[in-house]
Amino acid sequence: MTGLRRRGWFGLQPSDRPAGITVAALVPDGPAARVGLRVGDVVRALDGDAVPTAASLRQRLSARRAGDVVTLSLTDGRALTLTAAASPEERHPGLVTRYGEARAGSFDLR
Repeated sequence: MTGLRRRGWFGLQPSDRPAGITVAALVPDGPAARVGLRVGDVVRALDGDAVPTAASLRQRLSARRAGDVVTLSLTDGRALTLTAAASPEERHPGLVTRYGEARAGSFDLR
């Protein structure tokens, strides 16, 4: 097995606003914050394709895997390139979380 890549994570929360898809929140030191995205920025496109709603942006970002690279185009003319981090692991007091994988026929399962 070559190993399953974990789901990608960008550390941003988009919201539909009259100005367009606005960055409503950022995780400090997350991938989006590290490249200079700011709360209040308005996203025009993802990888050159227009995104009509915050839900469509979330859906397209959630399909990415750790290590994938995307470019967000903003209405102020900036284009920011982000690399998806691995989705944060679950943490529970007193419990150990182990991520693994198993082969099921021709598929790898997490």
